[in-house]
Amino acid sequence: MGAVKLVGGDQVTFWQHYCGEEGDVCNLYLSGSSKMMLVLTSLVNSTMAWTAERNSRARFLAARSVQLTRQRIDAIASTLMPPMVVEEMRSLPFDAPLPSHKYQRATIAQSDLCGFTKLASTRMPQEVVQFIGDLFHLFDDLTDKHQVYKVETVGDAYIAGQADLPLTQKNHPVSVVLFGLEMVRAVHSWAGAHGFVDGQGCSVSCRVGIAHGACIGGIVGTEMQRYHLFGELMSELEVLESTAPQGLVQASTACKNVAEEIMRVEKIPSQLLSFEQRDLPYLQTSKGDVVPLEKAKYKSRGFVAESYAVSNGKVQQAGSALPRRAEPTEAERKAAREMLKGSPVGEMGTSIGQDGASTLYTVVGGLFLFMLLLTAAVVSGAIG
Repeated sequence: MGAVKLVGGDQVTFWQHYCGEEGDVCNLYLSGSSKMMLVLTSLVNSTMAWTAERNSRARFLAARSVQLTRQRIDAIASTLMPPMVVEEMRSLPFDAPLPSHKYQRATIAQSDLCGFTKLASTRMPQEVVQFIGDLFHLFDDLTDKHQVYKVETVGDAYIAGQADLPLTQKNHPVSVVLFGLEMVRAVHSWAGAHGFVDGQGCSVSCRVGIAHGACIGGIVGTEMQRYHLFGELMSELEVLESTAPQGLVQASTACKNVAEEIMRVEKIPSQLLSFEQRDLPYLQTSKGDVVPLEKAKYKSRGFVAESYAVSNGKVQQAGSALPRRAEPTEAERKAAREMLKGSPVGEMGTSIGQDGASTLYTVVGGLFLFMLLLTAAVVSGAIG
């Protein structure tokens, strides 16, 4: 541009020669091939930018879908078996046998709804399902509160407990007994709120049996796998539950001994939990079946658990000495936030944020190439 030409003996610049002294007259022009090249280049760059944007969005949405699906599968797997068992299965080779575990100090509770069968016979199926869903939802909240693992439900029976790793991170028999007591209290509160009360009290109640001892845990099934517990402990648990008084919690001798030892060591007040031995010559189920103690496999009258704190709704204050559930980590909080971001609008907004930079670079690059070609075409046409 700084080139100088002699015109009539005067020196003029390149632009003065072609565009006039004021720059208002320009003799620059584009040839037909240059114009066609300019249009084709613009179309190619626009198409490339649009294709890159579309592919980037498709890749992001596909990765997002895979991530959400994986999180939902992990959440479902964690409800079917203990989370630490799920992690153990991930680390195993594909053809490895399913893991099994032997627990030496397991404390398991089993509940049964009293009067629910009679209530269900007078209600519509939809109402029965709603009732059992409401009650089990209350029990699920209690498992989170006391860090108890929900083993399974069979009909209106609810089985949950604690044991060594990997069943639960926390193994505190006192927590399991308090869990059983709160189950009874929750059922009574639910029955009162729904008006299921007769002249003798709540027409729907709950009884709970709690056993402590050794058992075996393992994954059962091939298509629909679940984690189950086996052993004599589960048989003892069934006897304790079926012979427990209505509206009360019956614990085995081993459960009572280990709970009292923990309370003594940790200096937990007796108002939180106490046991009273049943003074009966035999055990009797709710159906009237009698089990003589001398013929009973476990030869235990059972102990009725009581708690002033539970009966007055002060479990958290009275049980402050018990280990509490750890606060969620930042990774857990992030995973929870990611689970909530499932709407298409949220995904599209995130996609735009992720792909905006790459799209900007593509457009800028296309504009730069366009200007370069335009300048070259102008200069070549002008010189020609």
